[in-house]
Amino acid sequence: AASILIGRGFLQIAGACLFISLLLDGLDGLVARMLKKENLFGAFLDGVCDRYADLFILFGLVWYSLTQNNILHISLICIAIIGTSVTSYTTPHALSLSIVKSKKHIGVFGRVQRMLLLIMMLLFPSLLTIALWILAILSNATAIHRVYYYSSVFRST
Repeated sequence: AASILIGRGFLQIAGACLFISLLLDGLDGLVARMLKKENLFGAFLDGVCDRYADLFILFGLVWYSLTQNNILHISLICIAIIGTSVTSYTTPHALSLSIVKSKKHIGVFGRVQRMLLLIMMLLFPSLLTIALWILAILSNATAIHRVYYYSSVFRST
């Protein structure tokens, strides 16, 4: 819903929708634990849904930027898509290759930070350009940091 709202230009409503979505996303695991219904498939599905949600929001920003004919924004969003995707990919891949044994939050710009920045820029559209620069730079810096971290762990084994 937030992605469609963004694409249609309702940025502040989309920001509120994304904020509510982020709160609910945090509750699903809590509820599963309280009801003793948590399982590995639920954790897997939550991660997959998070990736879809992240990328749909960025797609909504591309759609909006196309309607504004803003090539700079489209370029920054595409760079942010790369950083977001690689950041989200590195830890599960390191785990699957047994480079590390447990999940670690490496870097300063993980999913929560990305979502909070997206919410802020949607609620305050005057911040859009600077927020997209931050998103593009820090999402990729975090991805590179994670690759460097896991490569150093791999080299030490």
